[in-house]
Formats: sequence, structure tokens, C-alpha cells
Amino acid sequence: MGEVAVVERGGALSAAQVRDRVNLIQQVMRSVMKDGTHYDVIPGTEKPALLKSGAEVLCMTFQIAPSYVVQDLSGPDEVRYAITCTGTHQQTGVKLGEGLGECSSSEEKY
Repeated sequence: MGEVAVVERGGALSAAQVRDRVNLIQQVMRSVMKDGTHYDVIPGTEKPALLKSGAEVLCMTFQIAPSYVVQDLSGPDEVRYAITCTGTHQQTGVKLGEGLGECSSSEEKY
């Protein structure tokens, strides 16, 4: 049996390479990131979440340049935003992925 690989643009990562990247993230968390600054438990949740400052550290670690598109979807009775973040590799310019988040003042926790 060969090593299991994770497919990535431009090729595949071996299980050892994935493990190395996970280990790097854990090293960065231990030596650089601080609880309450880079990650924290958000009120109303139980587990620590990665904060923007922590995401910025990981982007720097893996040479990812984030860019954002903010949509104001607010109405007369609510404040609502949708934000799309695109991650681009800093050296190659290759788009690595995209994420969408949305928040509204109508959410139960607010």
C-alpha cells in the first residue's frame, strides 16, 4: 500500500506532507499565537475559534494573500453584511480558495 495523498492544484500532497503542514500550524499556534488575541471562545459557543488576527498569521505562514468583497445587504430593520474572502498564493498568483460569511443584527445571539 502506498501513501494516501490529498489532491491539490498542481499535484497532490502525500500524507507526510499534510502531516508536516498540520505540525507547522501547531508550532505556530504554540510559539506565535496567543489565546484571546489570535483565537478565543466566542460568547455563545463552546470551542475556541480562529480570530482574524490568527487567520492573518496563518496566511503569512503559508504565503496566502486574502482579498475581500463586502456586500451591504442591510434593510430598514436590520444590519446585514455578506463578505467574500479570496485567498491567492502570494508568489504564484494562483487562486487557492474562497469563503463566504454573513452576519445580521437579526441573529438570535444579537
